[in-house]
Amino acid sequence: MYFAMTEPILNKNTISIQDLQEKEQQLGQISSFVSDLFTAFKGNITPLTKQESYRQIYQMIQRDPVCSQALSYKCTRSIALLGQYKHQNRQIQDFIRNELNELHNDFYSETYRSLQYLYAFGFTLIEVSFLGYQLVNLKPLNPLNIVKVVGSFGNPETIIYNNGRANYAYIPWSKCIHLTNSNIASLNTDTLFGYGDGQLALNYYRLKKGILTQLAIASKNNSMGLLHAKTPNNGGVVLLDSNGVPIKNPSDPSKVLEVTKHAYLAKKLQDINSKEFIVTDNDVDLNLLNIKTDIGFWQYVLQYIDIALQRCFSIPIGIFDTGGVNTGLSSNFGQSLDSTIQFVIKSYSKKLINKVIRAVIDYNFTKEESGGVYGEFEMNEISSPTEKTTMLNLLSSLAVSGLVDKFDPGVINVFNEKIGLPSLTELQLKELAINKANELKRKKREIKTEIDQFNIAKKTTALQLEQLDLQIQQIQLQKAQMEQALKQSQQTPPQQQQQQMPKEEEKNEETEGELEMQKKY
Repeated sequence: MYFAMTEPILNKNTISIQDLQEKEQQLGQISSFVSDLFTAFKGNITPLTKQESYRQIYQMIQRDPVCSQALSYKCTRSIALLGQYKHQNRQIQDFIRNELNELHNDFYSETYRSLQYLYAFGFTLIEVSFLGYQLVNLKPLNPLNIVKVVGSFGNPETIIYNNGRANYAYIPWSKCIHLTNSNIASLNTDTLFGYGDGQLALNYYRLKKGILTQLAIASKNNSMGLLHAKTPNNGGVVLLDSNGVPIKNPSDPSKVLEVTKHAYLAKKLQDINSKEFIVTDNDVDLNLLNIKTDIGFWQYVLQYIDIALQRCFSIPIGIFDTGGVNTGLSSNFGQSLDSTIQFVIKSYSKKLINKVIRAVIDYNFTKEESGGVYGEFEMNEISSPTEKTTMLNLLSSLAVSGLVDKFDPGVINVFNEKIGLPSLTELQLKELAINKANELKRKKREIKTEIDQFNIAKKTTALQLEQLDLQIQQIQLQKAQMEQALKQSQQTPPQQQQQQMPKEEEKNEETEGELEMQKKY
């Protein structure tokens, strides 16, 4: 069984699958780098049954602004969702990112072109090229140049591709990444080639061209009116050449060429807008009929068709509107579109990992280094300006309040992402860690100094309290002595008190003398 139900071009007597594999190893890439140019199919090559519709879709995207912008917006949104490659082993992650950055063609540009083919035509085929153990290029195949796909037992084996240089390349199916824009699960050619948004929009585009033609006629009639001509239907008119000589009848040269007056006048009035004047007989009556057409009807129909074209590409209504469109409403539209393309991007990244990155890792790293894991592509989140502002205000409040560490690399990278700055490099992260460690040491020294000062103040306070206790005890002792002396004075007669007073004075003098002797020593 051969796909596209055409005779196989692959001649097994002249070329085999083994020959193709050897040629693939020699050249690295079989399809040419200039095969994206549109070329007509020549010779006895029978194109796919869908090739004519593909050409019409290609022309539609080139000529219709709604389809062109819808496809561009959808592809741009898809690229924005596709993030960087990530692996648990930093060495493998950096290696794969470097491989993708050093491709012959830019990785994201080629991905953008692949998505254009996918959404417009329903499928995309990306040729993968290796040079030894190194990934060289990822090149999308232009569906307009795919002559057909041949295979056996329901499995595609070879892509016959028009290189645009009067030769055809036979590309093994296993050498390509295949992705469709269809959820059809039936085992037919539609599953192989998918069903694109451009195919849905094609009928509306054809209707739009007819409506635009009618609108142009209606606009002309509204501005200039409809020319009405009357002429007698008797007799005929002899046709003359540029020199005024009658033209001979081709079927009978002996006679001149003669037409009716109606036919002659109709030919005269044809393309009258491009002529400066015409000459008629006296029996010809010309006048303008004032025919007014409701232009609003045609405008309404065109608006309906443009809305239908946007829906064919899954573009919600309102994204392309300007002026009074609500920002929150546009944000919801964007989220609904993101949900429709996330599945496509996840499928693309998964096939890219299984088909390409897995081989690169197995060739260049051991299983112990990779851990049997082949990484993944991150899915970016696209936020509206309102959401970004709200998130920045929240993070700023958390950083000021101390609930999050303002030196944390994750917090800083989130800030940078929200305001459009690049993430911190490894060197910047090291410098940030050093600054953070120095800041912690400084705070630790400040806290230690405060603790030491507190301990000194505590000891000083304790000594002061001990001195106060001694003073209190001395005061209490003096108070007790005074109270006891007061009691004794109340119990002793006055004469004994007078006799005791000189004795006490003598004792005091002796005591003072002893104190002076102690001071001298």
